[in-house]
Amino acid sequence: MFEELLNKTYRQIFSYNENIGHQFVPNLNARIINEKGGYYVRTNSSGFRSDIEFKKEKNNKPRILFFGDSNTAADGVSNGERFSDLVGENFKADVYNYGLSGSGTDQQYLIWKEYARDIKADLIVLGILVENIERNKVALRESINSFTKERSFIPKPYFDYEDNKLILKNYPVPRISDNFSAINKDMVQWAVPKGREFIYNLVKLWRTNKLLKPLRKNFEKPLKKLRSYLISAFYQPYPDYKNPSTRGYILMKEILKKFTESLAPTPVIILPIPTYHYYVDGAKPIYNKFFNNFHNNKKNLFVFDPLKDLKSLDFNTRQTLSFKYDKGHFSQFGHKKISEFLIKQINKYKILPSPEKKVNVEIGNKINKSVYVLGISAFYHDSAATLIKDGKIIASAQEERFSRTKNDRRFPISAINYCLEREGIQQTNLNAIVYYDNTSLTLERILWGFLRTAPNSEKGWLRAMPSWIKYKFFLPQLIRKKLNYDGQIFQNLHHRSHAASAFFPSPYKKSAILTVDGVGEWATASIGMGEDNNIKILKEMNYPNSLGLLYSAFTQFTGFKVNSGEYKMMGLAPYGKPIYADVILEKLINLKDDGSIEINQNYFSYLDASAMTNKKFSDLFGGHSRIPETRITHREMNLASSIQKVTEKIIIQMAKYAKKLTQAENLCMSGGVALNCVANGRLLKENLFKDIWIQPAAGDAGSSLGCALDFYHSYLKNPRHINSDGKSLQLGSYLGPEWNMDEIKSFLDTENIEHDLVESSKRSYLIAKYLNEGKVIGHFSGRSEFGPRALGARSIIGDPRNKEMQTTINLKIKNRESFRPFAPTVLVEKVSEYFELNKKSPYMMLVAPVLEKRRLPFNKGNKENMLEIIRQPRSDIPAVTHIDYSARIQTIEKNDHKKFYNAIKAFEDLTGYGVIINTSFNVRGEPIVNSPMDAYSCFMKTEMDILLIEDFVIIKKNQKKKLKKNIENLNNSNLSKEEKLIKQKLKKLYKDYFLNGSQIINRTFNDKINKQSFWSNFDKKDLRNVFIIEKDLDITDPNPQKMSKSIIKNWKNNSFGKAAQPFVVHLLSLAKKFPIEENINTEVSETIYEMF
Repeated sequence: MFEELLNKTYRQIFSYNENIGHQFVPNLNARIINEKGGYYVRTNSSGFRSDIEFKKEKNNKPRILFFGDSNTAADGVSNGERFSDLVGENFKADVYNYGLSGSGTDQQYLIWKEYARDIKADLIVLGILVENIERNKVALRESINSFTKERSFIPKPYFDYEDNKLILKNYPVPRISDNFSAINKDMVQWAVPKGREFIYNLVKLWRTNKLLKPLRKNFEKPLKKLRSYLISAFYQPYPDYKNPSTRGYILMKEILKKFTESLAPTPVIILPIPTYHYYVDGAKPIYNKFFNNFHNNKKNLFVFDPLKDLKSLDFNTRQTLSFKYDKGHFSQFGHKKISEFLIKQINKYKILPSPEKKVNVEIGNKINKSVYVLGISAFYHDSAATLIKDGKIIASAQEERFSRTKNDRRFPISAINYCLEREGIQQTNLNAIVYYDNTSLTLERILWGFLRTAPNSEKGWLRAMPSWIKYKFFLPQLIRKKLNYDGQIFQNLHHRSHAASAFFPSPYKKSAILTVDGVGEWATASIGMGEDNNIKILKEMNYPNSLGLLYSAFTQFTGFKVNSGEYKMMGLAPYGKPIYADVILEKLINLKDDGSIEINQNYFSYLDASAMTNKKFSDLFGGHSRIPETRITHREMNLASSIQKVTEKIIIQMAKYAKKLTQAENLCMSGGVALNCVANGRLLKENLFKDIWIQPAAGDAGSSLGCALDFYHSYLKNPRHINSDGKSLQLGSYLGPEWNMDEIKSFLDTENIEHDLVESSKRSYLIAKYLNEGKVIGHFSGRSEFGPRALGARSIIGDPRNKEMQTTINLKIKNRESFRPFAPTVLVEKVSEYFELNKKSPYMMLVAPVLEKRRLPFNKGNKENMLEIIRQPRSDIPAVTHIDYSARIQTIEKNDHKKFYNAIKAFEDLTGYGVIINTSFNVRGEPIVNSPMDAYSCFMKTEMDILLIEDFVIIKKNQKKKLKKNIENLNNSNLSKEEKLIKQKLKKLYKDYFLNGSQIINRTFNDKINKQSFWSNFDKKDLRNVFIIEKDLDITDPNPQKMSKSIIKNWKNNSFGKAAQPFVVHLLSLAKKFPIEENINTEVSETIYEMF
């Protein structure tokens, strides 16, 4: 039950209930991933799967009550697809489904007593899974704790039969137990039944062993029939049914007797629900006699066994009654068949009146359906998904928030699940899926780089290419497999996706667009123009000349992680002096007046994917790179300051060129370099543009939004909406999931977490009071943020006046470097009272100085001890004032986030300061928290004082619960046999083509370089060629020869494509030998920019 939900949903589905053991979380709307794509679990305020509230009094419609376990509650199918709903629909009846997954018949009886005793009904159906003869005997079920992800035991109430009476025990029900030694092992329903471990392990081996895969594939049908024969001849799953003296038989008999007698005189149907062993394999149904003894027409007690009807289907059809990989639950087809059987029996015995059939007459025109587009960014760093509806952003989220793996690059299955869940749709409702990148062009760049640097590129080749062999060649097929999707799939160009993410959500009708990042396909920067519903790329700068890669190289050299530590180096820059800026400009890059650059590759190694820099680079800057976590010296400070100054210079010159090309009043920016808020602040000061709008999720995550919007507007040619109030369409970037009060309370109660509930009207004052007392608060409220910045929904907040607060939060809470500055969030109407900024900055993308009048005299001297520097107050808000008197500012309006705004306003009312510390709610090395579970876990691992989850207040000193350990998604670093084999094959291909065929590069890449500029005119493509994926790249069984032609068709260099085609064919032929699986090279590198 619980374990089946792991990694299938990010929500808590069940909560503790002292009367029943567990129940569904009330008022839940959760989409759970399964082999069909996904299904919805929607519950009412009583905590049962229903789209309606359960009322005591009846209306004129018939009412049917259903009780049962997960087959009645219907794991695997959505509300409306269950046999209960289908029966109700036939009889035009209200259906109250009290089914509870994982429950025994004993619990179902208690559910009736607790929730349905006074509910009036015309018919009651008891769906009795025949397995319950075992479940009724136990006090615990082996499972997985949904919070800790550890093995645990879920308690349940149970009955004993003593002195001819049922005696309720284990009641009130205790909470989840992780104490294995204290349990009675005979009172546990084990995940693998005791005594059957060998056969279960044998079945598991058969299903999962790769060596046996050919046997499974070639002999699947006869082996299934053999299995069925053996089960029908020799196996009886529930032998207690044939022995009236067993405890299971007695309990089932007495519970059902008491249950049915309690329901009289309402008509009752007992529906014995057979397991797969019976309706497919043909195990002998020894339970028939037991249930048939209850049938009594006079008492309106009916036993309807569907087994005969189900077995009348042919063998192959019977297998589809359940899911392929979840044989314990009925599929949609299975529910349909059960409903047909029940309807037939109800009509036969005239239990309910047959409804009059009405002919539906369609009046008027059909309502136009909405257009749904799903955008996906994945496989390099920070994968994400976005859903738009008719051009409106519905949901956006990064996969890391769900997987809890920082910068997760894997397919964003959970983020997609959330996006669909937010709108309440299925993947079949999507009009299109758009991938943010053109993999064919990326392959050209990768092969060119590895070929050019052979033989030094072998190590990088062997690291990068296994993922191409396993899935990157076949992205459309991977998407279809992951989502069970058979609709249209499109692609986009990397920098078009960035440009679209910047312009389309912006508040401008017309704007220049500047995108700068590491690399996407070939482009490393682009200049474009956006107007109405169109964007046009004018210029692009190409690999290997990249400002993003240059910045990442210095990130790695100063001892921080590439792909995630660039912002740390930006924060380090004010501690140093830009003494190396001239060296960078003279030795490393050739900077033109238009901002384009040429990088001197003699100092770098990123072309061969071995490292960002080389020995010559180290010699230029006085020795080898800083080892991570070692002391930061003046050299690193000065290097950071120097590259930051150069970066700002380049960005300003690029922006000037964009202005010259477009003559636009406004500028939109995106790409990873656009997250450099210091450079953004400098650019704003230049007053080149009337206004600047920067995509809050400027990195690759935001491209999931960009590619979707670009497809909707540019390809489908739909008009674009612009807000009349001048605000962007980004909704404050609060585009992630949220949790309602019932969900939060269910979590707190289930985990027995001490908490208080504060009145909504007093919440803001309470926060202000705690902040004024010097408390550090975890603030969790509303929809989570999309992008790397915490904007109040998932934030750690503190008092900016406290000079010790920066050190306290950095070292004791965030567990990060002491030099790191904190951002202020300030009431928008008060921003100019604190900072030299006269515009809104809702996304924390701009840096501005603290007002002169608030500054305090300060001399950082020539110290390397940054703690000494930091502890000197620099203004009257020292905790948010960096050592150069700057601050990375977020302005907040009431309409952006009401609760967060009100908290800061209350702090101002109490202290006179309308500004607070705001930093992301996470610790070093972890993503920002997503769920209440994440928030509590982070809270307990740190020295935070207070946690507010909506209106629930959790105080650290009151907590008795201790977390055993930090649960992480760990990737297995050991190479599988398959990966070793792939690398062996790739090594041979490298030798054959790269070492013996390097003349290809000389023959095909003799580019003429324009010495006046390193911008090139964008290769104007028909939009169809931009978005359409060639047919040969999106078929189930691709032909390597045809596929290779489609791949090289639009390469930048036709000669290189022709020369490389035989090699591409060999790569594709190798790739076809392996199943399409995303199980290789899933970790983001910390030393080389992810671009392969």
